[in-house]
Amino acid sequence: MRKRPSIIMALMIVILLLMLSTGCQESDDKDEEENFSEDQAAEENTGGGADESVNETGDEEPQENETSDVADDEDDAEPEPQPDPEPEYELVHTLADIDEIFQDDFFFIVGNQAPAMDVVTISEIQVALRDLDIQTGTAELADEVDDISAKNYIVVGNPCDNPAAAELMSDEIEEQDDCNVLESGTAQIRLFKTSPDSIAILVSGDRPVYTRIAGDVLGNFDEYPLTGTAVEIRGPADNPSLNLIE
Repeated sequence: MRKRPSIIMALMIVILLLMLSTGCQESDDKDEEENFSEDQAAEENTGGGADESVNETGDEEPQENETSDVADDEDDAEPEPQPDPEPEYELVHTLADIDEIFQDDFFFIVGNQAPAMDVVTISEIQVALRDLDIQTGTAELADEVDDISAKNYIVVGNPCDNPAAAELMSDEIEEQDDCNVLESGTAQIRLFKTSPDSIAILVSGDRPVYTRIAGDVLGNFDEYPLTGTAVEIRGPADNPSLNLIE
């Protein structure tokens, strides 16, 4: 009979422990439910902002066509002005009229970094023309000439050495993509109308030695059958041959 209180006491302790365990479990479950509710509410709030671009019927609201606006602006823009083409003047003379052409005053243009032989060529042309009672003006460096049409000029040298020669031969240079447009071993004498009142005569060779041969032909034009507006010169200095280009 003395052991019954101990048994009863033990049963009461077990029941108390069970009650405490059940209460803790219910508290944990309640906390999890509250956390789940808060997370769900946060997701709904976030999703609501993304739906602002959707109207009540569920269709997306139309967006403005920015590309179309840019295209319209480009269509409305004024076209850029194009540079006026350089005027072309018709030659009324040919190289056959060189004695008449030389009745006007002529000056020389040589490249700033031209070979020394180009300077010699100018001197020889001046002397040869003087023997024919034709006076010419002084030589000017290419960078001193602002406008090649301002005077009558004899332009001496290869286009690679003389910017004024390159200006006269600009079409050929653009076509060949090379400043040395003359065939190897040749020279040319060309006549250009640079303005209504001015003429340029180009004396140009593939190399300075051929420029010098062309200069000798021009200086002694009365000894050679010059014709047309452009001739090609080949052969040795003492017996060059002339071929009509145009």
